[in-house]
Amino acid sequence: MANRESLIGKVIARRYRLDSPRNDGPGTSLVFDATDLRQHTQVVIRLVLAESLIDLDNDIATVGDALEHFKRQTQQLATLNHTSLVSVDDWGTQSLDGDEYTFTVLEYFAGGTLRQILDRGRHLTPSQALVVGLDVCRALH
Repeated sequence: MANRESLIGKVIARRYRLDSPRNDGPGTSLVFDATDLRQHTQVVIRLVLAESLIDLDNDIATVGDALEHFKRQTQQLATLNHTSLVSVDDWGTQSLDGDEYTFTVLEYFAGGTLRQILDRGRHLTPSQALVVGLDVCRALH
């Protein structure tokens, strides 16, 4: 797996330029702020090494199986539409520095995620926590 810094400036799907790394994503993913070169907008790209998606406990035994599973899951996620959920704008696979990655293009929020806000030491007031909780419940509904 390439390190995050070596990927800065690379273009994914001939469209998305990786600009700067964000905090590590969940598990083995790499997350970047990026630029959509067609739309001239900011997006977030999540890269996952394809071989790390192999999950023998769930009968995903090859990279091909993992990519097919990724495709099915991402198609389902892309259909979700709610103001409390980040939207999946694009997805696919990309070879970078000899490694095969899956990528997911996500809507960009300048303020960052709730996790990032809390990690910076900011505490929510009770009313803010209530609003966040209600937003999560609405999104799950």
